[in-house]
Amino acid sequence: MLKETMTPMERITAAVEFREVDRTPIVVGLSTPFLGRYKGMTPAESYRNLDVILKAEEEFWEETGGWELRYGPVGLHDVNTTYPFGPTSWSIPRAMPGAELPDYADVQNREEEIMHEDEYPRLFELGWMKFWVELVNRTYHTDHSDMIGPNDAFLHRKMEKVAYWQQKHPLVETLYSSTVFDPITMLATWRSAPRFMLDLCNQYDNVKKAIQDVIMPEFFELYKKEAELCNCRFMMVTGGVYQMPFVSEPMFEDLQGDWITECTDLLLNMGKIPVFHLDGNWTDTLHWFKKFPKGKCVLHLDGGTDIRKAKELLAGQMCIMGDLSPVKLQTYTEEETREYCEWLIREIGADNGFIMSEGCFLSAHSQVENVRTMIDVAKNYKPR
Repeated sequence: MLKETMTPMERITAAVEFREVDRTPIVVGLSTPFLGRYKGMTPAESYRNLDVILKAEEEFWEETGGWELRYGPVGLHDVNTTYPFGPTSWSIPRAMPGAELPDYADVQNREEEIMHEDEYPRLFELGWMKFWVELVNRTYHTDHSDMIGPNDAFLHRKMEKVAYWQQKHPLVETLYSSTVFDPITMLATWRSAPRFMLDLCNQYDNVKKAIQDVIMPEFFELYKKEAELCNCRFMMVTGGVYQMPFVSEPMFEDLQGDWITECTDLLLNMGKIPVFHLDGNWTDTLHWFKKFPKGKCVLHLDGGTDIRKAKELLAGQMCIMGDLSPVKLQTYTEEETREYCEWLIREIGADNGFIMSEGCFLSAHSQVENVRTMIDVAKNYKPR
């Protein structure tokens, strides 16, 4: 192992600021089904044995020697609750392993049209929180009126999880995964992807009004509250999958750009480090992130974006994190994983602005040995 001369926070902060690091920093997004796989359990078994999963997280951490930031609170195991979480996070129908799905399958979001095309006026009348209750009651046939508003009990539960981890691991901070999703994801998910794309063509003014005037103001106040409550320097800013070239640049600014900018400015003014969590292919939108200050943010890619292009456009300006995709971690051999991780360090980490990580979170079918290899390479490979 390379000789370590920095603390975890010194190491990852240096990477963000493009300063020399003693070794490549690592962030690993553990999940319930991956930890279940680590313990020889099916996804169905893992969701039924959350006490085992909680212990498995500590066990895997100790076995591998840990990493720079604990990615959390993430996964059902970490908040010890089930969907729906609340009006600012996914609350759509889900198919669960061992119930609607085979034991070996992972959780799947069900693509359904819950909100109908003629319901935008109802959203404008009620506001998002009350409208969300109508949608979730329609979906789950239960009353969730008590979840309108900031849902303080849930937030404090998350803060307790963060504090508990950091008390046990005082040198390691948390990359905070916010409860508040981006507004476009919320609206599009309830409409369903194909119908939302039709809305962009047929009733764009309603979509823009829903996001800009109704959902975004409510979500931003809750995001701000969560940022103030969490004692974490690194905090996620999510982006939806509706980016260029699927929408025009002006539409992107309306529907996502303003949200990302507001959240980022908030975190920067608080002295925090925004981590842009970008699932899917953001290659044609990478230039947009050049607007943010040098050495202050992190771009987390999941394998869908051309990481070479990200390096080319943002070299010396924004630290890149990633990008071992779920496909690579599932299908690569250990040697292929090692070769790819070494390439990431040589090429993407050439000027120190790189954090080794998987794309998004570890899936139910990520090979445990490949994840061990990813961690091992970061701790032992330094080409310069």
